[in-house]
Amino acid sequence: MEPDVLRAFTSRMVAELTARGLDQTTAFQAQKSVLALATGWTMMPNDPAFRHDSPEESFLHCLDAVIRGWDRLT
Repeated sequence: MEPDVLRAFTSRMVAELTARGLDQTTAFQAQKSVLALATGWTMMPNDPAFRHDSPEESFLHCLDAVIRGWDRLT
């Protein structure tokens, strides 16, 4: 992803999260954690270790866990 595109995406995500009550620092950290999860998840369909798993179900389960964790921090 081009740096300008990434910067714009991050700015938009942080703005959306701060609009929901998170302070800017926490919002940025939350956005980074979800981005890392999504980036890692994109590798699962190509990883032989996950060939028989449902990557979509796993991603949603992990995303729910990340969201619950951030709810506890705020």
